[in-house]
Amino acid sequence: MSLYLMNLEARAEELQEKIKLMNRCYLSGFVSRLLEIHLGTAFCRGLVNGGEDYKFGVITNLELLESYYDKIPFEEIGGNSDFKELFEVKSLLPEFRREICAFLENPSDALYDKINGVKYKIGRLGVGFKPRFIAYLDELRKIPGYEDYSAPIVHNLLENGKEYGF
Repeated sequence: MSLYLMNLEARAEELQEKIKLMNRCYLSGFVSRLLEIHLGTAFCRGLVNGGEDYKFGVITNLELLESYYDKIPFEEIGGNSDFKELFEVKSLLPEFRREICAFLENPSDALYDKINGVKYKIGRLGVGFKPRFIAYLDELRKIPGYEDYSAPIVHNLLENGKEYGF
């Protein structure tokens, strides 16, 4: 085997390992859950009494995000820069919870703005992970023999039962 093919095969193995680990950390439905939290808090903001269904939905979606982040193998990831956004989102979740709970207890424009500020940071960080994941997949698929490589989604918070993958 030529040195070029050996290097190509080594790169393919390296990419597969990165993709597998990133896939274990990728969350399908992340942005949907943030949007549900946003809409729920927006509806609660306009309600003086009631809104318990909206509050329940906000807390449920927040708990889904938190439980997902509790399952990420952070100890395995270590200081890998491919996962920096995940560490940053995890560090913001306690603040996000505090702001949401304070808002749901006593809705105000000021608390709503705080929630949106944290939500915006989380959303920007969360969507930063996917392009890198896709770029690694694209690079791997350019290597002969890996053109049809796929990465089925491991974590899926979408509830419509559809199969997702890249």
